[in-house]
Amino acid sequence: MPVALLEDKRLEGVPTLYIGRATDLRKRVDLLARYGRGEPVGHQGGRYLWQIAAHDSLRVAWKLDSDPVGTEAELLDEFEAAYGRLPFANLVRGSRPLAVA
Repeated sequence: MPVALLEDKRLEGVPTLYIGRATDLRKRVDLLARYGRGEPVGHQGGRYLWQIAAHDSLRVAWKLDSDPVGTEAELLDEFEAAYGRLPFANLVRGSRPLAVA
């Protein structure tokens, strides 16, 4: 990714870089790591995350939830309301429509 695009996308001082969902967290994080090693796997947000100089110090946090799709949408809504855009490595909103205020 071009540096100018990455710099424009990054929110200074905001530690959240990506919000996602998974039915199997271990597999999802493994996909991200494999993407970082150059393997052709589906984790497009990794295009941004692996460009960060300190990508080896990124942390993963998770929440168990019975409605991961809904929770992801709510977290993205809250982030966007607070910062005016999606997190750094979120390229799309996901499969649930935007919340209407």
